[in-house]
Amino acid sequence: MPAPEARTALDRFTRDPRTGRVVLAQQPNPSLVACGVLSMGAAVFPSHAPALRRAGTGALVAWAADELMRGLTPARRVLGLAVLAGTVRRLIRG
Repeated sequence: MPAPEARTALDRFTRDPRTGRVVLAQQPNPSLVACGVLSMGAAVFPSHAPALRRAGTGALVAWAADELMRGLTPARRVLGLAVLAGTVRRLIRG
């Protein structure tokens, strides 16, 4: 890792300040896994699709809010904000 004074804005945006490792993607947390499983369930069980989609959207909102508040890097927090804003926008538009 570069010396602190040599770190670029991109480094500060994408690196974990504790370890210096780039953290853009990581193992999905349970909320994101639930969102994926529920979305697949909606495709497999059309009679339950509306309820499964709502539950999947709730899981996605939980994941996005968690990233926004506790993301390791500013890049992860921006991703959480973007997903949260996009999801809310989609919900408002119907």
